[in-house]
Amino acid sequence: MGDFVARLVGEMPWYINDPQVNLVANGIANDVPTERDLDRALARILNTSFLGVVDLYTESLIAGQYFLSAVFPELDCAEPPANVSRGMERTLAARVAEVEAACGPAVWAELLRLNRMDLQLLEAARAEVARRVRMVPEDAAERLRSHLASAAP
Repeated sequence: MGDFVARLVGEMPWYINDPQVNLVANGIANDVPTERDLDRALARILNTSFLGVVDLYTESLIAGQYFLSAVFPELDCAEPPANVSRGMERTLAARVAEVEAACGPAVWAELLRLNRMDLQLLEAARAEVARRVRMVPEDAAERLRSHLASAAP
């Protein structure tokens, strides 16, 4: 993995240079993003009706279903995660440490630099999902949590 990441960093950085900012802001992922792109991406995630963050899957569904229920009263978001990557049973910190060790200090530092805006976007999205889910009445949130648990394989 370290050699692969090192090659991307050294030869094709546009593939790993804040791709989420590029996709959300511009719909493409092959230009070097700017602060204006980050601002546009942040505005889009804050204005989206249904914001989903993978590591806040359940919370994203709870907030999304609740806030869309006035327009789509039959919307049922009780779907267990699908297409989940292997290795997810370990903590995020453990997975990050594994990638960091595989990359080595110089490549890791450059990878972090190339993804500075993506990390800002992720933190903003997590904060927004948390804000939205706090606005959901507990009974509505608990109904969807229970429904999700019963839908799990």
